[in-house]
Amino acid sequence: MSEPPGPAGAAQSAPPDPAGAAQSAPPGPAGVPQPLGLLHVELDYPAERLEELHDWYNTEHVPERLGIPGFLSGRRYAAIEGGPRWLALYEVARPSVLESDDYRRWRGAGQSAWTARILPRNRRFRRTVYALTWSDPDEAGAPEPAGGPAGLLSLRLSPLASGAGAELLRGEITLRSLLGCAGVGRVRVYRDVAEPGNRLGLCELNGIWAVQQPEFRVRWSRIMTVLDRASVSYSRGLYVRIL
Repeated sequence: MSEPPGPAGAAQSAPPDPAGAAQSAPPGPAGVPQPLGLLHVELDYPAERLEELHDWYNTEHVPERLGIPGFLSGRRYAAIEGGPRWLALYEVARPSVLESDDYRRWRGAGQSAWTARILPRNRRFRRTVYALTWSDPDEAGAPEPAGGPAGLLSLRLSPLASGAGAELLRGEITLRSLLGCAGVGRVRVYRDVAEPGNRLGLCELNGIWAVQQPEFRVRWSRIMTVLDRASVSYSRGLYVRIL
């Protein structure tokens, strides 16, 4: 059964789970749990039905998901480069949260009639579970600034041949060079749980304007040069946070 994207609005945090100690990720430098998993959901939706979609997110779906032990946050973005149009990110304590009985219940017997009506209208749907492989040490586990990031840059990487570009895909080389550019916040790299050769890089932006800054453009051009020389397929997405 399809997993829809996250909330239309500011990121929300799940309420404390008194029985969730076993679900909790190791703490970050500031004692804040470091999310080790990510549920990444993309889809398109009929324009004439969007109002109902947003109502459903805000009043039903997001509270359900954030009530599941191990779900730590939910965010929603709209694509301005790349696609599909809608992207939702859920940080979870670890990828195994998405195999838990609590989660399976909401995707099965616990599914509401409203959810059953919404899901069949999804188009270009893609649901991917990721495991964190690297995070900016200065940002890992740190609280977000008030209001959260205004945008997101994503970079998907896939090897074109067995072993090709392995060093590039293994770690943070692709995006860590963007740290220090004006407007760039947290940077993370994830491994696709189902297809471990694939990687996802996420770079949170304080504003979409960050990608037009001269230093950012120079560093991004260098990244593209490295990728073009390697046996790696890649795609970029640029998103604005829906607030």
